[in-house]
Amino acid sequence: MTRLQKSATTVILVTTLALVAGPHSLAAQGSPSYGPNAKACKLMPTSDLEASYGGKVTNPHGFDGDSSICTVNIGGLAVKLQSAPPRTDGVPTSIPQGLMGARMMLGGAKQAPETNTKDFGEVGCLSMKMTKGFDGKPLAKPLLTSSCFLVEGGYLNMSVASENPKQVSFDLIKQLLEKAAAKR
Repeated sequence: MTRLQKSATTVILVTTLALVAGPHSLAAQGSPSYGPNAKACKLMPTSDLEASYGGKVTNPHGFDGDSSICTVNIGGLAVKLQSAPPRTDGVPTSIPQGLMGARMMLGGAKQAPETNTKDFGEVGCLSMKMTKGFDGKPLAKPLLTSSCFLVEGGYLNMSVASENPKQVSFDLIKQLLEKAAAKR
């Protein structure tokens, strides 16, 4: 697998995990390797999430490895934050590389979700609208997810999955990601 494919896989994996580990299955995570003290959980902009989404952050779970990942819920909303130090294998080293890799991976997806990407310069964002489940059957309601990432100072990616388009806007996710980056 090429570096570009690995980078794209990481971006897609984090975004897909936000979909797969939606609000209901996140509560079921119980592996001993998960915990609220993961490095990414310490970066989670909890008070900003609560102010933006009008609810209480619950169920923080994370794990540390080559990269650190943390997931939280706010009502029916799922939020995932991934942090990786500079030069970590499998993560993009530039915004264009990450967005191009994501478009390549999504282009080959069997689901062919509606996607949108945007390069803000220091932050790249990707949104998807899923109308089919992983079993290929139509979803009762479309599931929307947005993922924004930055690479300066190490890789940082925030993904939010919701049925409400206002909750997954690029501007909001980008702002929350920048708050997380300020905690590093």
